[in-house]
Amino acid sequence: MKLNTISFYFSEALLGFRNAGIMAWATISTVAISLTILGSFLLFYSNLNTLLASLQNQLQINFYLSDTATDQQLEDLVLKIKQDINIESHQFIDKNEALSQMKKDLHNDAPLLNNLNVNPLPNTITIQLKPNANMQNFRKSFDSLEIIEDSSTGKDWVDHLLKMINMTKSIGSWIVILLGLANLSIIVNTIRLTVFARKDQIEIMRLVGATNWFIRMPFLIEGMLQGFIGAVLAIICLYFGYSYLINEITSIVPNLFSIVQTVAFIPLIIKLLFLGIALGLFGSLLSLRRFLV
Repeated sequence: MKLNTISFYFSEALLGFRNAGIMAWATISTVAISLTILGSFLLFYSNLNTLLASLQNQLQINFYLSDTATDQQLEDLVLKIKQDINIESHQFIDKNEALSQMKKDLHNDAPLLNNLNVNPLPNTITIQLKPNANMQNFRKSFDSLEIIEDSSTGKDWVDHLLKMINMTKSIGSWIVILLGLANLSIIVNTIRLTVFARKDQIEIMRLVGATNWFIRMPFLIEGMLQGFIGAVLAIICLYFGYSYLINEITSIVPNLFSIVQTVAFIPLIIKLLFLGIALGLFGSLLSLRRFLV
């Protein structure tokens, strides 16, 4: 393809973009909003999956002890733990130590706990299992002991996260599909208006022997340009919005920093740019299929 031809395509596409005015910016805004929502869902899923994998790798169980437990029961429990070959390590956490740690974690909100007449936290034994241990069987073998009132594991969080992922996937998919259809509709109407505005020029080009693809190309580039600009705006919104949100969350839960920072932003940028250009191209093709046959 000659350089002059490429230059003609782009100059015509920019002319059409400028003449479209409000419709062109309506298309860009809709694409940007759609891809921002899609990107938000992708970041959400990525972070949840990363957190899920992190929890699954932490074979940790917390046993909450009864306040009425005797010293003998506690000694028997510790002996049982030491003799179990599935245990990597264990730690006893006194209820008073746990309350002090909670006050430290709450920072400025720590005075809220000063009015407590009784420490509501239980004594806890935290157990780290070996990688090949069967968590479910191990948990059952200890839950039956009288000294243990309750227990929790990373698996409990995993189950909650899985439910959340499944629930949001269906909602997010329908929202993205509806916005995608809205994008296509606006792009089709924008290109249609551009074709109508330049119908005399198109007719002259046909009379001098221009092929349909030669006539179509500026419109296709115009659609892809609109999709590209919309994608870039979405990426900018996501980058600053995600950075702000992560700073706010990690200031409250510092341990999450190492998890959420592993999300790769470059692949997301590539996906959004590709989707934006594809939306613009497909919308233009739908419009031109009807008006330039």
